[in-house]
Amino acid sequence: MQENIKSKNINNFLIYVIGLSIVIFVIVLVRAATSAITWDEAYTYIAYVKNFSIQQLIDISSNLANNHIMNTIMIVVADRLSGISFNEFIIRLPNIIMLIFYFLGSYMFSKDEKHKYLLFTGLVLNYYVMEFFGLARGYGIACSFIIWMCYFVKKASKNNYDTKNIFISVIFGLLACYSNTISILALGSICLMYLIQLICKKELVKFIKSNIIKIIPISILLIYIVIFHFIVTGSDKPVFGGTGEAKGLTIIGFLEKNFVWMFVENETINIVVSVLILAYIILSVIFFRKKIIERPFFSIFLILILTLILPSIILQKPYPIERCLIPLWPLVVIGMIDMYSLWIEKINIKNSKIITGTIICLLIVMFFMRINIKETRTWKNNYQVRDVVYNALAEKRTLTQEEYEKNKGYFGLEFYRQKILEKYNVDIIPKQ
Repeated sequence: MQENIKSKNINNFLIYVIGLSIVIFVIVLVRAATSAITWDEAYTYIAYVKNFSIQQLIDISSNLANNHIMNTIMIVVADRLSGISFNEFIIRLPNIIMLIFYFLGSYMFSKDEKHKYLLFTGLVLNYYVMEFFGLARGYGIACSFIIWMCYFVKKASKNNYDTKNIFISVIFGLLACYSNTISILALGSICLMYLIQLICKKELVKFIKSNIIKIIPISILLIYIVIFHFIVTGSDKPVFGGTGEAKGLTIIGFLEKNFVWMFVENETINIVVSVLILAYIILSVIFFRKKIIERPFFSIFLILILTLILPSIILQKPYPIERCLIPLWPLVVIGMIDMYSLWIEKINIKNSKIITGTIICLLIVMFFMRINIKETRTWKNNYQVRDVVYNALAEKRTLTQEEYEKNKGYFGLEFYRQKILEKYNVDIIPKQ
């Protein structure tokens, strides 16, 4: 009888997962196929993909933060295999494929959890995160690798932190780092958690001695991407991030500018919600401090928050904001829901399904309120460049000087210029 109920629950959850995934996938697919190229996508394609070379890829000194290595490699493969250049959909195809990988990882992680519906919903129903699975950037790709990293961290914790699952999780973390370097913070957080666990078990020395052959190549790859990160985010390079002036070095400001902002853009609401989240985190630490070590994702979440804020103070670098935090979304959701499950157990709420269901409904409503097929939130006006260019092409003329001056600041203009030059042998830029 119990087995039948368990089987029915699993089937119901799978139907929910498949249904929700299909809806989201269709939205992302339509956006990827119809929305205009964005500034960062255009720059990646022209600077790193069109004339791709291994030497340029690994030459750190000539790279900018725009070059997300795994993203660049995947676009090159899609571009060359298709034989179609300057095609927005082909350029975005790797991210679309990785979205399926993300759905699968989210399902695998959630399916055995007590609050599996809430967990899966939280992982996938963030419209801002989903937007980037329809763009040719490394954020979505990194997010996919991070959820699989979390899955193997979970397996490792259930198997007394066995070597196999530890290293598989670290490999997925490395892949995330090469997709977007902000993932270094995620990988660093789980490695620090592993370190604490091994020290507590008094097995650190034994672990290092028995796995030195694996540790050396992983360390080399990690050192390279860390150096890459610090060079491409150097003070003389263009870097997207926040500063202390933008109140980001207060925890409330940090939450408001980042994770809450992903859902709502009303500053007053954002600050109120951020205060509540901060209180939730502080109270969780106070009441469940003895459980931090035994709950891997609780400890990883706390380490992650510290690694996000402290380096910007110590190293005087811009702190990561908005899209830069997308790869870390799985760790945030898992950590917050881990704390939620502790509160449900402590308070002994019998009708917790009502609370959970309310949160799920709220996430669904906020997701569908954010849908915008035409614009990308981070680059709202970039689509106008394509409209201006193709209007000029249809009228068989070059851009007017006014059109050119208005749009020359968007790198998408150069993308569409080269696309039209290649396809029609026509230059739509007026002679200067």
